[in-house]
Amino acid sequence: MDSAPEQRPNLASKFAQFRGGLRVWAISAIHGAAPRLARLHDAISDSFHEGDRLVYLGNYIGYGSTVLETVDEILDFRRRVLGRRYGCSCDVAFLRGAQEEMWQKLLQLQFAPNPGEVLEWMVKAGMEAAVRAYGGDLRQGFAAARDGLFFKKVAELSPRFGTPAPSLVLQASLSTLLLLAVGRFQQLFELAIFAEWLFYMIASSTIFVHRRQAIQESHARGSAATFRMWGYPVLPALFITAAAVLLVYSYQSNLRNSLLGSAIILAGVPLFYAFRRKATR
Repeated sequence: MDSAPEQRPNLASKFAQFRGGLRVWAISAIHGAAPRLARLHDAISDSFHEGDRLVYLGNYIGYGSTVLETVDEILDFRRRVLGRRYGCSCDVAFLRGAQEEMWQKLLQLQFAPNPGEVLEWMVKAGMEAAVRAYGGDLRQGFAAARDGLFFKKVAELSPRFGTPAPSLVLQASLSTLLLLAVGRFQQLFELAIFAEWLFYMIASSTIFVHRRQAIQESHARGSAATFRMWGYPVLPALFITAAAVLLVYSYQSNLRNSLLGSAIILAGVPLFYAFRRKATR
């Protein structure tokens, strides 16, 4: 009696496949411990031979204080492996762990119905070190999560597609109303450019405040001052000046759309206070 044909795995569904490796070196959770990882890399390098493979099992970030150094160390060791004789890009594979999954979800926090609780859970699970390493401030995240300055319905996801359907419908409706108000798509585009450059200018001006605060915090901790940046503060000041000149010319060349854009932006001020009053009740 013939046996059933052997079922082979669907290789197309695999993210990485090691072919003909002699040995597979597996590195488990690192959690931002760059010095220990460097020592481990040195030990592996002494015994790594042609035909060996290396796989990282995820959790590169989180908990440890040297997150950026960890990422640099991983990329540097990958270059060392690929730089060997007969080295190939398929010799090193990276898997995504729980910390990387949380990092991706952190970028979608605005869609959570309870962002404050989710952010607090992520901090307890080790995300705070990664956020701080990339210049983030969790105080701002918690403050934004507590604000609740918009309709909760907008944060809901479609149970079928997993997309923020209510917010997409709202955005499409507002875009349609704006297009009907201005008459032509070119005018709508000019209106968007005006608003974008206005906030480019405003956002760029905050760099002076943040840098002064960072220096004050560094002095209070007794640590070294913030890093030096070439061209600062001249380059940011030139950009802000150029943006201001562009906005002036925009008003002069297209007064109607510029006034309309300003009115729409200013209309957000009473809405902000209305939602804040509702959130504090």
